[in-house]
Amino acid sequence: RKKKIANINIDAIGLHGHTIYHNPKEKITVQIGNPQFIAAQLRLNVVGNFRELDIHRGGEGAPLAPFG
Repeated sequence: RKKKIANINIDAIGLHGHTIYHNPKEKITVQIGNPQFIAAQLRLNVVGNFRELDIHRGGEGAPLAPFG
């Protein structure tokens, strides 16, 4: 699904969520935010849960930091 907003074509939204608890040593991170709800409301693809997958793969829960 693609959507045009303000003359910009949007393919997807990345939703990292808001962290309410983070302990990468214990491989625990909790974010609030509901990608499925946002996708349904905007009728766009939403990619979320970056931090949890990064921690489970041995990271610190900041998988996008190297790109910044």
